[in-house]
Amino acid sequence: MQLIKWLAILLLLLGLTAATLQAAENQRPPSDFGSFAFQAKYQITRNDSKIGNASITLALTDSLAILDYYSKVSRFFLTDERSERTVYRLLDNTNTIIPISPNTYEYIRTGTGPDDQLFIDFEQQTIQSDDGTISFDTEYNDNQFFRLDIPFRLQNGLPIPSQYEFYNYRGEARSYIVEQREKQILNLPIGQVEAEYFVITRPNSTRRVTHAWFAAKYQYQLIRLNQFKDGKEQADMRLKSFTLIPSKTVPK
Repeated sequence: MQLIKWLAILLLLLGLTAATLQAAENQRPPSDFGSFAFQAKYQITRNDSKIGNASITLALTDSLAILDYYSKVSRFFLTDERSERTVYRLLDNTNTIIPISPNTYEYIRTGTGPDDQLFIDFEQQTIQSDDGTISFDTEYNDNQFFRLDIPFRLQNGLPIPSQYEFYNYRGEARSYIVEQREKQILNLPIGQVEAEYFVITRPNSTRRVTHAWFAAKYQYQLIRLNQFKDGKEQADMRLKSFTLIPSKTVPK
């Protein structure tokens, strides 16, 4: 009787262990990507007045990383709603560069004024827009790449590049100059957070300046983005919630 009872307990423990290991496996980032799938939601203000909301969502499958950005802003009678989606292929992790490569990038903008849409196929090296289709041969990344590359490098203690080269949401080849500053403690809708602080500018120009913060508490993901043009604040995006999601959940 005691032997049967002992075997039952052992089987129960083995079952719990297997379930725990399976749960851990389900949450493990594919290809040692370094981040769990997540959704971050933000409040957008301008000059301390709330004007909208935004979200950044990372979904992971066995072979893909899918990064979605969405924002909706309203100010007086003006509205602006936009989304970006980049599909990355997951690569073998070399521990020196982020193991992703852009496959496609899509941008959609609606609201006051003309609507815009853009699609970049990095495999075919083509850019499609309302103006037609053009080809490119320069191997730049997409408009969202820095949003994943900076967190990856911070997590792994790797140096942050001083410059990012990419195709922006208009399909134009552009560069960011990135300067890392001292850490700061921020008071956000989600609470008080210590964060790594960066200043992002364009080459040979200080007309547009972006301040960006990434926090270890939230996988070193973006927790605040504050943009200025000609010294005037354009938008201040602050984290209000951060949720881990199942790794293989792909957003529609």
